[in-house]
Parts: sequence; C-alpha cells; structure tokens
Amino acid sequence: MLILEVTLGLAAVFAISWVLVLVAQNLARPLFLHAAIYLPKRRASAVLDASAFFLYTFAGSLVTAALITLSVNAAVVVKQVI
Repeated sequence: MLILEVTLGLAAVFAISWVLVLVAQNLARPLFLHAAIYLPKRRASAVLDASAFFLYTFAGSLVTAALITLSVNAAVVVKQVI
C-alpha cells in the first residue's frame, strides 16, 4: 500500500510540475518575444536565449523538487518497513 501511495504521489508531483512548466512557457515566452520585437536583432536573440534559459531553469528546479520528494517518500517507506 505504501508503494502505491509513493508512486501516486510521485506521479502527482510530475503532473503538477509539467502543468507549471507549460503555464510558465505560455506566460513568459510571449513577454520575452514582445520585448525582442523592439530590440535590434543581436539583442533580440539574447532575449530569446534568456527566455529559453529561464524555462529550462524553471523546469530543472521542478524536476529537482520532484526528485527530492521521491527521496523523502522512499526514506519514509524504508523507515516504516524496517
């Protein structure tokens, strides 16, 4: 039963992370694109690179949070089994 709870908890964390990444992408990217329109070409590409960096950093932090959650859940399961 604990393994099922851990699996469902992990699935929920990944699902929420995925939704947050999609929301951030849909909210942040247009702002960066709008800013890039008014800049010279060289600076516009830098803004778009910053946009990609922001999204990848955000996604990476969510994945890290999911892995920490998995580690904590695994520790709880091991503690209760032993």
